[in-house]
Amino acid sequence: MSIRLQSDWNKGNSFWVQCSKLNGTQTIYSELKLNENQEYQDLKGIFTTEKIGNKKNLLKIKCKESKYESETTFQGAIKEYGKVHGTEPKKQAILSIDISPQSQLTVSGSTNGSLKVFETETGEIRRDLVGHIMGVSVAKFFPSGQVVLSGGEDFRLRIWDISDGECEAVFVGHKSRVNAAAFIERGRNILSTSNDGSSRLWNSGTEQQIALFSRNNFFNQNSPFANFDVRNFDCCVSHLDAQKYPSLFRYNSNLVLDQNEFGTDGKILFVSSNKGNVDVFDVRNKKEIWNLMLTSEDFKNQNQNLEKLEMDCVNYDMNCVNFLPDSFTVVSGCENKLVQWDLRTGRILSIDYVGSLGNLQSIKPVIFSNPNLKEKEKGNEKEKEKEKENENEKNCQNNSQNSQNGENIQNNQTGLWISSSDGECFLWDLVNKKRIFSLSGADYDSINSFAFNQNKIVTGSKDGFIRIYNTKLF
Repeated sequence: MSIRLQSDWNKGNSFWVQCSKLNGTQTIYSELKLNENQEYQDLKGIFTTEKIGNKKNLLKIKCKESKYESETTFQGAIKEYGKVHGTEPKKQAILSIDISPQSQLTVSGSTNGSLKVFETETGEIRRDLVGHIMGVSVAKFFPSGQVVLSGGEDFRLRIWDISDGECEAVFVGHKSRVNAAAFIERGRNILSTSNDGSSRLWNSGTEQQIALFSRNNFFNQNSPFANFDVRNFDCCVSHLDAQKYPSLFRYNSNLVLDQNEFGTDGKILFVSSNKGNVDVFDVRNKKEIWNLMLTSEDFKNQNQNLEKLEMDCVNYDMNCVNFLPDSFTVVSGCENKLVQWDLRTGRILSIDYVGSLGNLQSIKPVIFSNPNLKEKEKGNEKEKEKEKENENEKNCQNNSQNSQNGENIQNNQTGLWISSSDGECFLWDLVNKKRIFSLSGADYDSINSFAFNQNKIVTGSKDGFIRIYNTKLF
């Protein structure tokens, strides 16, 4: 089940709320109003609310209906900027956004070609990075936080020094919009992917292309035209020990690398496309490991409605992709569904609805603390106090301690922050397959990009607004 509420719920005395099945069917609605005790009340008795401490922007909502029983904690934005890229937000949709490692600065790119660096806390513009002539679809801080990488609809990637706003490098080679990019070796090498159907490895210092990756090597690098039959939407890079997994990497110690190539050993490139697949490449050997493709047999194995899912997924857009840390699980968004793959076998692990009606725009893994297990631990602490008064105190304490240790091991688990084209950004619990937290504010305008660190989450949406959220509140 997924709960959704009015985007500006924290700015008035009433708001609407709805609960739907994860596939978007069978929705129930209600309205919550502030009562004389300053608590939100549902006159229909469908939903209940719980304030989280004294935090104005945090609210837990539960649906009590037996067929829809669920709960989600919502956070409203602590900052909202609508004029970073112009005085009329609706005309400058935010396409890309990132936050510096120290949280002090944010960089964002918009549809009007502007690329701005501003102070996260105040929205004050620090640098106006002028160079792109159309939409800026990539905006990323280098790991140092002092340099920015951008890419856009002008087919170019650029590197900027934010200390003076100067463009230090321009990468020319893509034949269509650059959609995503990733760093290798703290940015000494860069990987990018494009609507032209190719992904490319670059050297940051020389601005030279080192390698080109494409499905089955179909891409004609000498042609002046892009192959619009295949459009690459997203990419990410992960690291595995190549010598430990020779079946994946086909490790070749005698391979001679380009002199401009650094740190590609053990790196895997994942690329999602409009053909309902994820291409997986060994960056060092420049070889394709897998072409993870959705098939009818996969749907049968998942015991899904074959006819419906085949229409929805096969050969449809695979909008985003990522890799779970310390695992062999690839996660991708196909339309409004989340697909998980096993990198070792190339097989699908699961296909799940996550409650969004729009396409999934971006997926990013995060280690989070399971609130349900925290509640159990609190309960165990109360039980311990009572057990101390028991004659068999020692034995009870030992058993309780063993149980608590087991829970502590499981307390931190991997989840996914997911944004969608219907204005949602939420934390998905991969184990229990449900939403834990949801960020409000964007209404139904697509959240095209988001980024986070240990302090803040920043989102950029189609409505032209940049919203800041506090991760420490979770």
